[in-house]
Amino acid sequence: MKSASLLLKAMFVAILFTIGLSQTQAQIQITVGTQTQASTGTAMWSPYDRWYTSEHKQYLVTAAELNAAGAVPGDIKGLAFNVSSVTGANGLTKGWTLKMKLTSATALTNPLDISGLTEVIAPVDLTIATTGWYQHDFVSTIFWDGVSNILIDQCYNNYFGGADYTTTGANVWCSTVPAVNIPTHILFTDGANYCGLGSGNFTNTNYRPQMRFEFRPVGVKNTFPKSSRIVGMPDSSLLRSNAIYDGTNAEAPAGSRPGVTFGSIPGFTTTFTYTITGPLPSNTVVYRGLDAAGQTTMTAPAGGGNMFIPNASGLLANPSTPLVANGTGFLNTAVPPNQGGTYRLTVVATTTKGTQSFVQTVVNDFVIAVDRDMTAVGLSRPLSKNQQVYFKTNNIPITGQFKNVGVQPVMSYKGICEIRNSTTGVLVRRDEVIRTANGGGIPPGGILTGVIDEFDFPSFTTIQADSFSITICTELLDPIPDQQAFNDCYPLAGAAPFTFIVKNLIDYEIVNITSPSSGIYAGRPATPSAQIANNGAFADPIPVFLNIRLLPNTPIITNQMVLVEVPNGIFNKAVVSFPPFTPPAGGQYEICIKAAQQGDEVPANDEKCITITVVDRLAGDFTVGTNTKPGVPGFPTIQAAVDALYQRGVRANVRFLLTDPFYAVGNTSSIGTPALDLSSNIIGIGPNSSVTWIADPQSTGLSKAGVTIQLNSSNGIGVYLGQNSFPANFNAVQLEFPNKENANSPGYMEFDGGAQKSLKFQLRTFANRRAVFYVGKRAYNNTIKNCIIELDANTPELDFWSTIPGVTIESNAFKFGADSSGFGANFSTFTAGIFQRNMPPANEFGNNREGLDTGIVLNNVTYYGNKANKFIGNEIRGFAYGIASIGIGTLKKNNKLTRYYNSGTEIRDNMISNVRRAGVFFGL
Repeated sequence: MKSASLLLKAMFVAILFTIGLSQTQAQIQITVGTQTQASTGTAMWSPYDRWYTSEHKQYLVTAAELNAAGAVPGDIKGLAFNVSSVTGANGLTKGWTLKMKLTSATALTNPLDISGLTEVIAPVDLTIATTGWYQHDFVSTIFWDGVSNILIDQCYNNYFGGADYTTTGANVWCSTVPAVNIPTHILFTDGANYCGLGSGNFTNTNYRPQMRFEFRPVGVKNTFPKSSRIVGMPDSSLLRSNAIYDGTNAEAPAGSRPGVTFGSIPGFTTTFTYTITGPLPSNTVVYRGLDAAGQTTMTAPAGGGNMFIPNASGLLANPSTPLVANGTGFLNTAVPPNQGGTYRLTVVATTTKGTQSFVQTVVNDFVIAVDRDMTAVGLSRPLSKNQQVYFKTNNIPITGQFKNVGVQPVMSYKGICEIRNSTTGVLVRRDEVIRTANGGGIPPGGILTGVIDEFDFPSFTTIQADSFSITICTELLDPIPDQQAFNDCYPLAGAAPFTFIVKNLIDYEIVNITSPSSGIYAGRPATPSAQIANNGAFADPIPVFLNIRLLPNTPIITNQMVLVEVPNGIFNKAVVSFPPFTPPAGGQYEICIKAAQQGDEVPANDEKCITITVVDRLAGDFTVGTNTKPGVPGFPTIQAAVDALYQRGVRANVRFLLTDPFYAVGNTSSIGTPALDLSSNIIGIGPNSSVTWIADPQSTGLSKAGVTIQLNSSNGIGVYLGQNSFPANFNAVQLEFPNKENANSPGYMEFDGGAQKSLKFQLRTFANRRAVFYVGKRAYNNTIKNCIIELDANTPELDFWSTIPGVTIESNAFKFGADSSGFGANFSTFTAGIFQRNMPPANEFGNNREGLDTGIVLNNVTYYGNKANKFIGNEIRGFAYGIASIGIGTLKKNNKLTRYYNSGTEIRDNMISNVRRAGVFFGL
């Protein structure tokens, strides 16, 4: 039986807990840059761009920017970028890494400065799936001193990582930096790993991503008493009893007194409270720090540094008269015997500047020692459930740590280990080991004050997979008795139990099905995937099966198998993905994914099933505008209707009824985009499921120009039809599943103003090239008829540019002229109401990395050009050309002469006026 009394002959204090920052401590978030311009998938401003196999980037952020945004000196513990669009489908970035350092440099260099960088984000595989701020929490903080600039170094490597580099990366919001000429430098390559290199293929830009830094300002840096020491004072891990700590004491640690060390935070004011409570578990205040006037809230020095407590009240300030302040803030350890034990120092600092405020809480537990006190410190083995898993039938080592925190040497003690089922609490095993100084593992002089004795209990083996808890305790045998019982066991009474996991040898678990979820669309591919856990000891590839059925009982996919290798141990989860499947119709679908490893010992967790709702494709009539029709579904804007087309696709003929007299589409300030992009694949469109845009026959369609559509374009194109590997609409299936089929436009898009010519299209742009309708590569079976096509009244009427781009031969190769070329007096471009142009398959950079094809196959005949587009009965006025249709002619394809003509174009009954060059220009 241990005595609960406390003798005051102890000479030392043993620290049980180190200084700790409260989990609720506030941080300051500082944003630099503005949400001005979104990066594009190929401009490489974004840290998430993945256009090349490896990109290495550096950004410079100045101290002036940080200070202007409200930053204060302290640890940078996180960084976020403001995502404007997500990574393309299956777009994994391998080895994404972030490094930082402080620098006095005011400009970036080429080669890049790669010396002295600290890795704050270790290499990770990254896919950005959400817009908005994407947070990176640092594994190593960076201290910012308030005056240095910051160099941010980011890199990824898909060259050796095996990930593709054709999928677009996530874009971020960017802005220019007034104080830095070129704040972004970029190395890029398709043939190497540029991470760690400072030179190579190089470019730069005056755009830099908008960033949000997360600071932990320097507030409380140290306290007395604590586990190390207050700055400038001796180690305060050990205190003498019956001593007065007022800065003049000779007892160890000599010259110590209660106080706090603060960091300097320019412009901020820090106030704080300083209290000691105990003995634990009591929360009675036994020491309260006061200012000279006796107030409990004190003000820290503005310049930082040490502040000693000037005044104090309580049992540890004046044991005989605790209600009377001592006037010097000293700490008196001559407490009554029944008040000894563990005490808790709490410092709460509030730092304020204007409306900004953050709170820092520092907690330090310490013990007023007694003559005889042995404590259970902890377990070095086994590792906890968050660090390692163990397997049944294997020996699990158990190593306990015990410490003498009393004054007298420990000559003999008993170590006790109890193992229980952590769920039921049933005792599984109990072991006792006696340690002695007489040949029993303890040195002849005993265990001295502050020394830890570590030894092994018998190993633990079980045939039961379960969760177990361990408690170790100590019982003093010489000297006796132990004068403090509260610390005899680990974990302490009331603390969280120490648990470890024992698992089966073979156990694969389908944790959850991660995709798809309800809300996907019929006809649009979706990628089934699940998270699978390996709870066993082996990590061989295992078969995983997918089954999908349309309820009630129509099989869609039956026992589709993939092999997946799932690691074991703590990081024992992986994602298994199956090839995309396309739901044929709307309705309820059951998706089941099952791990089928032979010998699995827990079959109950092998399979997961979910039921999802698949939304049907569009069919029938839809209103577009604020004027709706009873019983007719609708969309508020033209862009909303187009978004639905790309997202949902069509199942049958669709008519969009324009019910408002005026619509505005697009934005003249967006970089390089048409007002209305209808390029690439829209699922389901075909000869029996076309899309037609008309004025509402019962309202706006009753009069000429009953609907005006203002096309606001930044690149001079109003409506864009045709092939596109990078369509502007974020819902386009090509962006999620890029291939040559999805890059192609299915056609069968019709704009019909009707007999009244009720649709008027007006192009509003500040670009020199102007085409209200641009029918591009591989446009098929589109119709523009009975429409009024003209320039918007706000479009500046400059010269009518009239240069049709052509084909030339340079260096024995064909060169296809751009729509606009030259500059100054030599600048040339065109304007047209309708412009149809064929070109060989190529992306916006002039290469065909995507393997695009402009072939249209009809009746076993392949046409390499635009096919069967119709421009009928329109009124066109105010351009260089009313309608211009140009093909290419004959080119070599696979060493054969091939006709790249526009075929079957129908142009008739158009009324064209006020054009400079020609009403209709037609060329093969």
